[in-house]
Amino acid sequence: MNAWTHSACILLLPWLSLAAHAEVRVSNGYLTPLTADSAAAYMQLDNQGYGVVRLLGAESPRAGQIRLQTQVQRSGVIEMRPVKKLVVPPGGYAQLQPGDLHLWLTAIVPPLQAGEQLPLTLLFDDGQRVGLTLPVRTAEGQ
Repeated sequence: MNAWTHSACILLLPWLSLAAHAEVRVSNGYLTPLTADSAAAYMQLDNQGYGVVRLLGAESPRAGQIRLQTQVQRSGVIEMRPVKKLVVPPGGYAQLQPGDLHLWLTAIVPPLQAGEQLPLTLLFDDGQRVGLTLPVRTAEGQ
């Protein structure tokens, strides 16, 4: 590599990292208890960056397992299907909502109470981790 090529690569590195930068903003997040030790998490993910964002899952100190899944209806039967990743394009958004995509938390201890807050960390394929705290709402919206 000659000196000119080497210098050009060094000058372009900050621009290349900017092009791949993805910034995620989470809004309207909440949890709804489903059983004594499980809940569904809903939210909107806005990709305000220049790169594609891929949500792989989440973790919480109070949940034994968290899975990204979707709800489908087949022959009148509602089924939950795992989702490997949720892709959010640059400038786009994804909605996790009842009856569709959501995070399913299981083995929650202690059981959730309406009005409390649960810490959650979203995990992305680029290593980005987004921490948030979600309020617990009952099915009645409290």
